[in-house]
Amino acid sequence: MVVFNEFSTVPSLLRNVVENIHKPDETFLIDKKKSDWEEISFKQTLENADAVSAFFLERGIAKGDRMGLMIENSPEYVYYDQGIQQIGAINVSIYPTLSEHEVEYIINDSGIKAILIGNTFLLKKVLKIADNCRQLRYIIPAFEEYTKVAIPAGLDTEIISFDEVLGTKNRISKAQLDEINLRRGALRPSDLSSLIYTSGTTGTPKGAMLSHGNFVENVKVCLQQIPVIDETETFLSFLPLSHVFERTATYHVCCAQGCKIAFAQSLELLAKNMGEVRPTVMNCVPRLLEKIHDKAIKSGTAGGGLKAKIFLWALETGKEYRKEKEAGKNPGMIM
Repeated sequence: MVVFNEFSTVPSLLRNVVENIHKPDETFLIDKKKSDWEEISFKQTLENADAVSAFFLERGIAKGDRMGLMIENSPEYVYYDQGIQQIGAINVSIYPTLSEHEVEYIINDSGIKAILIGNTFLLKKVLKIADNCRQLRYIIPAFEEYTKVAIPAGLDTEIISFDEVLGTKNRISKAQLDEINLRRGALRPSDLSSLIYTSGTTGTPKGAMLSHGNFVENVKVCLQQIPVIDETETFLSFLPLSHVFERTATYHVCCAQGCKIAFAQSLELLAKNMGEVRPTVMNCVPRLLEKIHDKAIKSGTAGGGLKAKIFLWALETGKEYRKEKEAGKNPGMIM
Protein backbone atom coordinates (compact mmCIF):
# COMPACT_ATOMS: atom_id res chain seq x y z
CA MET A 1 0.00 0.00 0.00
CA VAL A 2 1.04 3.61 -0.58
CA VAL A 3 2.35 5.16 2.62
CA PHE A 4 2.48 8.96 2.90
CA ASN A 5 3.51 10.73 6.07
CA GLU A 6 4.81 14.12 7.14
CA PHE A 7 8.35 13.07 6.16
CA SER A 8 7.61 11.73 2.65
CA THR A 9 9.99 12.91 -0.09
CA VAL A 10 10.50 12.04 -3.76
CA PRO A 11 13.16 9.34 -3.11
CA SER A 12 11.23 7.84 -0.18
CA LEU A 13 8.29 6.97 -2.46
CA LEU A 14 10.17 4.29 -4.42
CA ARG A 15 11.74 2.82 -1.28
CA ASN A 16 8.26 2.41 0.17
CA VAL A 17 7.24 0.39 -2.90
CA VAL A 18 9.89 -2.31 -2.31
CA GLU A 19 9.08 -2.36 1.40
CA ASN A 20 5.27 -2.50 1.19
CA ILE A 21 3.97 -3.10 -2.35
CA HIS A 22 6.25 -5.07 -4.70
CA LYS A 23 9.11 -7.50 -4.38
CA PRO A 24 12.44 -5.92 -5.40
CA ASP A 25 12.83 -8.25 -8.42
CA GLU A 26 9.49 -7.25 -9.96
CA THR A 27 9.45 -5.03 -13.04
CA PHE A 28 9.43 -1.25 -12.67
CA LEU A 29 10.78 0.18 -15.95
CA ILE A 30 10.30 -1.03 -19.54
CA ASP A 31 12.52 0.30 -22.33
CA LYS A 32 13.06 -0.70 -25.94
CA LYS A 33 16.63 -1.58 -26.87
CA LYS A 34 16.93 -2.05 -30.64
CA SER A 35 14.05 -4.46 -31.39
CA ASP A 36 13.33 -5.81 -27.90
CA TRP A 37 11.59 -4.39 -24.85
CA GLU A 38 13.80 -4.73 -21.78
CA GLU A 39 12.33 -5.03 -18.29
CA ILE A 40 14.18 -3.41 -15.38
CA SER A 41 13.34 -4.31 -11.79
CA PHE A 42 12.92 -2.06 -8.77
CA LYS A 43 16.12 -3.56 -7.37
CA GLN A 44 18.15 -2.70 -10.49
CA THR A 45 16.72 0.81 -10.49
CA LEU A 46 17.63 1.44 -6.86
CA GLU A 47 21.11 -0.08 -7.28
CA ASN A 48 21.77 2.25 -10.20
CA ALA A 49 20.43 5.20 -8.20
CA ASP A 50 22.80 4.33 -5.35
CA ALA A 51 25.68 4.16 -7.85
CA VAL A 52 24.85 7.70 -9.03
CA SER A 53 24.72 8.90 -5.42
CA ALA A 54 28.05 7.29 -4.53
CA PHE A 55 29.74 8.66 -7.65
CA PHE A 56 28.75 12.24 -6.88
CA LEU A 57 29.43 11.98 -3.15
CA GLU A 58 33.00 10.93 -4.02
CA ARG A 59 33.28 14.17 -6.02
CA GLY A 60 31.98 16.43 -3.31
CA ILE A 61 28.44 17.02 -4.56
CA ALA A 62 26.40 18.19 -1.58
CA LYS A 63 22.84 18.92 -0.57
CA GLY A 64 21.48 21.87 -2.52
CA ASP A 65 23.80 21.48 -5.52
CA ARG A 66 22.06 21.81 -8.90
CA MET A 67 22.33 18.87 -11.27
CA GLY A 68 21.20 19.08 -14.88
CA LEU A 69 19.39 16.67 -17.18
CA MET A 70 18.94 17.14 -20.91
CA ILE A 71 17.82 13.73 -22.04
CA GLU A 72 14.79 11.96 -23.48
CA ASN A 73 12.44 9.98 -21.21
CA SER A 74 14.39 6.86 -20.32
CA PRO A 75 15.56 4.62 -17.46
CA GLU A 76 18.73 6.73 -17.36
CA TYR A 77 16.64 9.76 -16.40
CA VAL A 78 15.17 7.80 -13.48
CA TYR A 79 18.54 6.47 -12.24
CA TYR A 80 20.12 9.92 -12.32
CA ASP A 81 17.15 11.68 -10.76
CA GLN A 82 16.71 9.16 -7.94
CA GLY A 83 20.46 9.19 -7.32
CA ILE A 84 20.82 12.95 -6.99
CA GLN A 85 17.55 13.46 -5.12
CA GLN A 86 18.37 11.04 -2.33
CA ILE A 87 21.57 12.94 -1.45
CA GLY A 88 19.73 16.26 -1.46
CA ALA A 89 20.88 17.56 -4.85
CA ILE A 90 18.38 19.38 -7.06
CA ASN A 91 17.00 18.27 -10.43
CA VAL A 92 17.23 20.94 -13.15
CA SER A 93 15.75 19.37 -16.28
CA ILE A 94 16.31 21.29 -19.51
CA TYR A 95 13.96 20.90 -22.46
CA PRO A 96 16.01 19.37 -25.34
CA THR A 97 14.68 21.74 -28.03
CA LEU A 98 15.97 24.91 -26.36
CA SER A 99 18.62 26.94 -28.17
CA GLU A 100 22.29 27.03 -27.13
CA HIS A 101 21.77 30.51 -25.68
CA GLU A 102 18.78 29.36 -23.59
CA VAL A 103 20.61 26.26 -22.35
CA GLU A 104 23.63 28.36 -21.39
CA TYR A 105 21.41 30.78 -19.49
CA ILE A 106 19.71 28.01 -17.48
CA ILE A 107 22.99 26.26 -16.66
CA ASN A 108 24.49 29.51 -15.36
CA ASP A 109 21.38 30.89 -13.68
CA SER A 110 20.80 27.67 -11.71
CA GLY A 111 24.49 26.89 -11.15
CA ILE A 112 24.44 23.39 -12.62
CA LYS A 113 27.53 21.35 -11.67
CA ALA A 114 26.90 18.23 -13.77
CA ILE A 115 24.60 17.52 -16.69
CA LEU A 116 23.32 14.22 -18.10
CA ILE A 117 23.12 14.27 -21.91
CA GLY A 118 20.92 12.00 -24.05
CA ASN A 119 22.26 12.09 -27.62
CA THR A 120 24.92 13.39 -30.00
CA PHE A 121 22.98 16.50 -31.02
CA LEU A 122 22.52 17.61 -27.41
CA LEU A 123 26.14 16.85 -26.53
CA LYS A 124 27.39 19.06 -29.37
CA LYS A 125 25.06 21.82 -28.17
CA VAL A 126 26.44 21.68 -24.63
CA LEU A 127 30.09 21.43 -25.76
CA LYS A 128 29.72 24.71 -27.68
CA ILE A 129 28.74 26.59 -24.53
CA ALA A 130 30.56 24.62 -21.81
CA ASP A 131 33.43 27.10 -21.43
CA ASN A 132 30.88 29.86 -20.78
CA CYS A 133 29.27 27.89 -17.93
CA ARG A 134 31.12 28.91 -14.79
CA GLN A 135 30.12 26.12 -12.41
CA LEU A 136 29.71 23.20 -14.84
CA ARG A 137 32.22 20.51 -13.84
CA TYR A 138 30.94 17.31 -15.47
CA ILE A 139 29.28 16.47 -18.78
CA ILE A 140 27.85 12.95 -18.66
CA PRO A 141 26.80 11.37 -21.98
CA ALA A 142 24.32 8.49 -21.60
CA PHE A 143 24.93 7.00 -25.07
CA GLU A 144 27.74 4.97 -26.63
CA GLU A 145 28.41 7.20 -29.65
CA TYR A 146 29.69 10.11 -27.55
CA THR A 147 33.28 9.02 -28.24
CA LYS A 148 32.81 10.00 -31.91
CA VAL A 149 32.06 13.63 -31.04
CA ALA A 150 34.95 16.07 -31.39
CA ILE A 151 35.89 17.66 -28.06
CA PRO A 152 36.91 21.35 -28.15
CA ALA A 153 40.59 21.92 -27.37
CA GLY A 154 41.24 23.18 -23.87
CA LEU A 155 37.84 22.18 -22.49
CA ASP A 156 37.94 22.49 -18.70
CA THR A 157 34.77 20.49 -18.09
CA GLU A 158 35.33 16.76 -17.51
CA ILE A 159 33.47 14.29 -19.74
CA ILE A 160 32.50 11.03 -18.02
CA SER A 161 30.25 8.38 -19.56
CA PHE A 162 27.10 7.43 -17.67
CA ASP A 163 28.21 3.79 -17.92
CA GLU A 164 31.22 4.75 -15.80
CA VAL A 165 28.95 6.46 -13.31
CA LEU A 166 26.74 3.35 -13.04
CA GLY A 167 29.86 1.18 -12.76
CA THR A 168 30.32 2.62 -9.27
CA LYS A 169 27.81 0.02 -8.06
CA ASN A 170 30.45 -2.69 -8.55
CA ARG A 171 32.66 -1.15 -5.86
CA ILE A 172 30.22 0.66 -3.60
CA SER A 173 31.02 0.12 0.07
CA LYS A 174 28.80 -0.37 3.10
CA ALA A 175 30.01 2.96 4.44
CA GLN A 176 28.88 4.68 1.24
CA LEU A 177 25.46 2.99 1.38
CA ASP A 178 25.12 4.03 5.02
CA GLU A 179 25.95 7.63 4.05
CA ILE A 180 23.38 7.56 1.23
CA ASN A 181 20.70 6.16 3.57
CA LEU A 182 21.57 8.81 6.15
CA ARG A 183 21.24 11.64 3.64
CA ARG A 184 17.99 10.29 2.23
CA GLY A 185 16.55 10.00 5.73
CA ALA A 186 17.62 13.56 6.57
CA LEU A 187 15.61 15.06 3.70
CA ARG A 188 12.50 17.00 4.65
CA PRO A 189 9.42 17.85 2.55
CA SER A 190 10.37 21.53 2.69
CA ASP A 191 13.73 20.84 0.99
CA LEU A 192 14.05 21.92 -2.64
CA SER A 193 13.61 19.04 -5.09
CA SER A 194 13.63 20.66 -8.53
CA LEU A 195 13.96 23.86 -10.51
CA ILE A 196 11.66 23.94 -13.54
CA TYR A 197 12.25 26.85 -15.87
CA THR A 198 9.45 28.77 -17.54
CA SER A 199 9.43 28.94 -21.33
CA GLY A 200 10.62 32.54 -21.46
CA THR A 201 8.03 33.57 -24.08
CA THR A 202 7.10 36.71 -22.11
CA GLY A 203 10.52 37.48 -20.63
CA THR A 204 13.63 35.92 -19.13
CA PRO A 205 13.00 32.29 -18.02
CA LYS A 206 12.48 31.89 -14.30
CA GLY A 207 13.30 28.79 -12.29
CA ALA A 208 10.19 27.70 -10.37
CA MET A 209 11.28 26.21 -7.04
CA LEU A 210 9.43 22.97 -6.23
CA SER A 211 9.96 21.18 -2.94
CA HIS A 212 9.69 17.49 -2.18
CA GLY A 213 6.48 18.31 -0.36
CA ASN A 214 5.06 20.01 -3.47
CA PHE A 215 5.59 16.87 -5.57
CA VAL A 216 4.38 14.44 -2.90
CA GLU A 217 1.21 16.45 -2.28
CA ASN A 218 0.49 16.50 -6.02
CA VAL A 219 0.91 12.71 -6.15
CA LYS A 220 -1.47 12.27 -3.22
CA VAL A 221 -4.12 14.36 -4.98
CA CYS A 222 -3.62 12.49 -8.27
CA LEU A 223 -4.27 9.17 -6.56
CA GLN A 224 -7.25 10.59 -4.66
CA GLN A 225 -8.81 11.96 -7.85
CA ILE A 226 -8.19 8.76 -9.84
CA PRO A 227 -8.56 6.04 -7.19
CA VAL A 228 -8.81 3.23 -9.78
CA ILE A 229 -5.03 3.45 -10.40
CA ASP A 230 -3.32 0.62 -8.55
CA GLU A 231 0.00 -1.23 -8.52
CA THR A 232 -0.96 -3.39 -11.53
CA GLU A 233 -1.04 -0.49 -14.04
CA THR A 234 1.41 0.02 -16.89
CA PHE A 235 1.98 3.64 -17.92
CA LEU A 236 3.38 4.61 -21.31
CA SER A 237 5.50 7.73 -20.90
CA PHE A 238 5.93 10.05 -23.89
CA LEU A 239 5.36 13.62 -22.68
CA PRO A 240 8.67 15.24 -21.62
CA LEU A 241 9.87 14.62 -18.08
CA SER A 242 11.42 18.08 -18.19
CA HIS A 243 7.85 19.37 -17.67
CA VAL A 244 6.10 19.06 -14.34
CA PHE A 245 2.96 17.33 -15.66
CA GLU A 246 4.60 14.14 -16.92
CA ARG A 247 7.08 14.06 -14.06
CA THR A 248 4.29 14.18 -11.50
CA ALA A 249 1.37 12.39 -13.14
CA THR A 250 3.42 9.52 -14.59
CA TYR A 251 6.86 9.22 -13.02
CA HIS A 252 6.11 10.21 -9.42
CA VAL A 253 2.70 8.51 -9.36
CA CYS A 254 4.37 5.28 -10.50
CA CYS A 255 7.11 5.72 -7.88
CA ALA A 256 4.43 6.01 -5.20
CA GLN A 257 1.99 3.34 -6.39
CA GLY A 258 4.47 0.84 -7.81
CA CYS A 259 3.12 0.97 -11.37
CA LYS A 260 5.27 0.02 -14.36
CA ILE A 261 6.62 2.77 -16.63
CA ALA A 262 7.28 2.00 -20.29
CA PHE A 263 9.11 4.67 -22.30
CA ALA A 264 7.89 5.44 -25.81
CA GLN A 265 10.63 5.61 -28.43
CA SER A 266 9.27 8.82 -29.96
CA LEU A 267 6.05 10.61 -30.77
CA GLU A 268 6.21 9.21 -34.31
CA LEU A 269 6.39 5.65 -32.96
CA LEU A 270 3.82 6.20 -30.21
CA ALA A 271 1.01 4.27 -31.93
CA LYS A 272 3.36 1.35 -32.63
CA ASN A 273 4.63 1.37 -29.04
CA MET A 274 1.05 1.42 -27.73
CA GLY A 275 0.35 -1.79 -29.63
CA GLU A 276 3.53 -3.42 -28.32
CA VAL A 277 3.31 -2.37 -24.67
CA ARG A 278 -0.50 -2.31 -24.34
CA PRO A 279 -0.47 0.30 -21.54
CA THR A 280 -3.40 0.72 -19.19
CA VAL A 281 -2.67 4.41 -18.50
CA MET A 282 -1.29 7.26 -20.61
CA ASN A 283 -1.13 10.90 -19.61
CA CYS A 284 -1.94 13.11 -22.52
CA VAL A 285 -2.50 16.72 -23.62
CA PRO A 286 -5.45 18.07 -25.66
CA ARG A 287 -3.40 18.91 -28.76
CA LEU A 288 -2.27 15.30 -29.19
CA LEU A 289 -5.83 14.02 -28.81
CA GLU A 290 -6.91 16.50 -31.47
CA LYS A 291 -4.26 15.12 -33.84
CA ILE A 292 -5.40 11.54 -33.20
CA HIS A 293 -9.02 12.56 -33.77
CA ASP A 294 -8.22 14.42 -36.99
CA LYS A 295 -6.19 11.50 -38.32
CA ALA A 296 -9.02 9.06 -37.55
CA ILE A 297 -11.57 11.28 -39.32
CA LYS A 298 -9.32 11.67 -42.35
CA SER A 299 -8.65 7.95 -42.55
CA GLY A 300 -12.30 6.97 -42.04
CA THR A 301 -13.67 9.30 -44.71
CA ALA A 302 -10.83 9.14 -47.26
CA GLY A 303 -12.54 6.54 -49.49
CA GLY A 304 -15.84 8.44 -49.67
CA GLY A 305 -19.09 6.70 -50.61
CA LEU A 306 -20.74 4.08 -48.43
CA LYS A 307 -17.61 3.41 -46.35
CA ALA A 308 -17.42 7.05 -45.28
CA LYS A 309 -21.15 7.12 -44.47
CA ILE A 310 -20.86 4.02 -42.28
CA PHE A 311 -17.87 5.52 -40.49
CA LEU A 312 -19.66 8.80 -39.75
CA TRP A 313 -22.80 6.91 -38.64
CA ALA A 314 -20.72 4.83 -36.24
CA LEU A 315 -19.06 7.96 -34.89
CA GLU A 316 -22.40 9.64 -34.19
CA THR A 317 -23.78 6.45 -32.64
CA GLY A 318 -20.79 6.34 -30.31
CA LYS A 319 -21.35 9.95 -29.26
CA GLU A 320 -25.00 9.28 -28.49
CA TYR A 321 -24.08 6.15 -26.54
CA ARG A 322 -21.60 8.15 -24.44
CA LYS A 323 -24.21 10.85 -23.71
CA GLU A 324 -26.71 8.21 -22.57
CA LYS A 325 -24.14 6.57 -20.27
CA GLU A 326 -23.08 9.92 -18.80
CA ALA A 327 -26.73 10.70 -18.09
CA GLY A 328 -26.97 7.52 -16.03
CA LYS A 329 -29.11 5.70 -18.56
CA ASN A 330 -28.62 2.19 -19.94
CA PRO A 331 -28.67 2.50 -23.76
CA GLY A 332 -29.83 -0.53 -25.65
CA MET A 333 -28.51 -1.94 -28.89
CA ILE A 334 -30.76 0.46 -30.83
CA MET A 335 -30.86 3.92 -29.22
